[in-house]
Order: sequence, then structure tokens, then C-alpha cells
Amino acid sequence: MSQRPSHTCWIVGFGNRQRGDDGIGPLIVEDLERVLGTDSGVRLLAAGELTADLAGELKDAGLIVFIDASLEGEVGEWSWRRLDPDGDSLPYLTHHVRPAHLLGLIEMLYQRSVPAWIVSVCGSNFELGAGLSSEVSRAAHAVCLEVIRFICQERQQGENSNNREHLMENTADILIIDDDRDLVDSMRIILTSKGYSVRTAYNGSQGYAELEKNPPNLIILDVMMSTDTEGFDLAYKIQRSPQYKTIPILMLTSFPQIMAEKGPESFQHIMGEDWPVTMFFEKPINPEKLLSSIEQMLAQKPD
Repeated sequence: MSQRPSHTCWIVGFGNRQRGDDGIGPLIVEDLERVLGTDSGVRLLAAGELTADLAGELKDAGLIVFIDASLEGEVGEWSWRRLDPDGDSLPYLTHHVRPAHLLGLIEMLYQRSVPAWIVSVCGSNFELGAGLSSEVSRAAHAVCLEVIRFICQERQQGENSNNREHLMENTADILIIDDDRDLVDSMRIILTSKGYSVRTAYNGSQGYAELEKNPPNLIILDVMMSTDTEGFDLAYKIQRSPQYKTIPILMLTSFPQIMAEKGPESFQHIMGEDWPVTMFFEKPINPEKLLSSIEQMLAQKPD
């Protein structure tokens, strides 16, 4: 039986969005897409149900994480379970299949054994036309972060021992300043999985206070927080400080699109000045590119 040829991870959330808590799988996939983007090396799929033809699409996966609603357990709780392929009880009178059936089909048709897990979120309301229950809605964010942490761990395990030793030597202190708490939590998971020390702040004043407590080795800074240019305003303040001006700043932005939407007059007070940042990084976040950019910036000698 052939094993996985790559470290490509598939996240498959399935369920009926029109039936309350049954839609939690697709919802979590949408949250992951917002955080990770579509160019993260992670393949994301939201589906109403699983069908046999998905076996052909998933056959080259390095690993698969399925996310679905469940009736087992306490409402709002979730559990992880390693899946075994089931090729013996494949349904022949319906297109709908279970995750274990898909794994069985991949083994049968493509002679591949793909490691897979299922995350089951216990729901309570599956009525047609209902929305998510409050318990399941609260669980969605935590499950999303747990899936990101799992992806990071799997990728780290897939690297060779030399790379792992190098990653464990990361001792840089990184300060993230962004008012999107979901994005901050996701970046913290990605960075701490690589050995970095991470501090967080959710606006410019909090960020500068953290800076004054202990200057970090690198700052990740969002452009738009309480105002459209709060990130730029803080970056200029840092740049003009003799004590902090050599700290590299990675600025997160959707700035070109925002400027096109709001017009350049909204940003007139920062136009024509030298950009006070080391590098721009466009949202949504690609974890691999983020880590590569950080390594590059940390390796540069300050002027």
C-alpha cells in the first residue's frame, strides 16, 4: 500500500447549512479560509454531503481532517478521532458516503493509504431553517484554532531533523498588533509552533505599551484598526524613536484594495512620506510565506 507522497493537508467540512448545527463543518472551513486564504498550501473544501467521486480528488492528500456535526456528547463539545478506512460496507444505492468510506475507496481504487481524522462537534438543533445553537457557534472559533495548531504540528513533523533542530533554536520575540483577535490567535499558533516567543496587542496604544515594556525583535502590525491608518501612525512613531527605529516591522494590509474603495484622499496625510515599515504582507495570511518573510527580516542586519 503506497503512502502519502506530500504533506498537502485537506480540511473537509461537510453538513447541511439549512439544518442548524449540521452546518458547523462548512462554517469552520469558511473561517479557516478567511484566516489562511486560498494560497496556504492547505486545501479547503466545504460540502453539503460527501460523495464517492471525492475519492479521486482526495487520493493524493498527505492527510485529511474531516469536520462534521454529531449527536454524541455535550452540546458545544468536540472530539478528535483517527479514522480507519472502511471498504467492506460501501453503500451501493446512494451517492452519500461516510469519511471512512472515502478512505476505503481511495485504498481500493488508488492503492493509497491516507491518514485521516474526524473532528465531531456535538450539536442540538438540526431543524430545517434553524441557525447554529449558541453553544456550537461558540465552539466554532476554538475548533478553527485547534485545526490550525494541528496543521502546524503535522508540518513540523514532516520536516527533516536538521530543520526541526533549526526551528527549535528560534528565540526571537515577536509582537503582533492587530484588532482581529481570530487572526492574532491564528498567527500566534503558527509562530509558537516554530519556537518563537509571541506577545499580542489589539490596538496601537496597547502595542506601544508592550514595546516600552520590552522591545521585541520584530513587530507584526496591521494597517487598519480603530482608524484607517492607525498602523501607519504607530509605525511612524516607532520609526522616529531613536530607541525603537531599528526594530523591523512587517505590516499586514489589504491597503491597495482599501485605497481603491475609499479613495486616496482618506490617506492623504501619509502619502508622499517614506513608508515606515520593513515589509508589507498582504492578507489573507499564508503561513509558509509569513514564516519565510519573518526569517528573512530577522536575518537582516539593522542599519
